[in-house]
Amino acid sequence: MAVHSNQILGGHMLKAQGTIKRERDINAVSRIIANIHGRGTRTACMARTVINDLKELTGITHLKQLTQEHISTYIAYLQDRVENGELTTKTTATYVSALNSVIEYTNKYIEKNNNNLETVSAKENNLSAGSPSDKNPTVSANIHEQFKNFLEDKYM
Repeated sequence: MAVHSNQILGGHMLKAQGTIKRERDINAVSRIIANIHGRGTRTACMARTVINDLKELTGITHLKQLTQEHISTYIAYLQDRVENGELTTKTTATYVSALNSVIEYTNKYIEKNNNNLETVSAKENNLSAGSPSDKNPTVSANIHEQFKNFLEDKYM
């Protein structure tokens, strides 16, 4: 159930806000989200970017209007930007994390007519850089031999 009015949000006395009509509204919501998560300016900036993108892509003016379809639209938008070389998967993973913070805030603090939004996985949507274990740490025999020869020439 959503929290109403002035409540303690994430240990802070703040007013739950979902209006994102104006830039100052978006700034206020993003700061609240950062405070709830015990984070600072970088988290607020990322949340602000995500909220701005959601507003521009979907036309929503309040977080209570946010739907799973809007979230899917945003994920597709990020995937397109990665495919076009505009963003790296490392950057999009950060956006997905911020999106999940917005979703969690919306689910917990914004009255939404029982619309429980699901968070998304950057990895499942091919928007994460992956872990080092996903990479092959070996080099080809040719590169190995070239480097070995370089070292022998330089130090022997």
